[in-house]
Amino acid sequence: MEKDNFQQLELEKSGPSKRTTPRRIIHFADGDIMEEYSTEEEEEEAKEQRTNSTLDPSKLAWGPYLWFCAGQIARTSFSRL
Repeated sequence: MEKDNFQQLELEKSGPSKRTTPRRIIHFADGDIMEEYSTEEEEEEAKEQRTNSTLDPSKLAWGPYLWFCAGQIARTSFSRL
């Protein structure tokens, strides 16, 4: 009885659990289902892409535009390693 009360108190203390949704669900022919969740690296990459997309290169002068292009080339070449 005490064990049940202890577990219930622990659940109340932890509060609502943060529930994550799977990135994609794979259904197999034999009826099995596999849920694929995103990793922290993928979430960070998505966050970087959102922050990088706020800069509009068409409104830049030539100097900053060339720096922007050089940065994009370096960023993509290093991310492929």
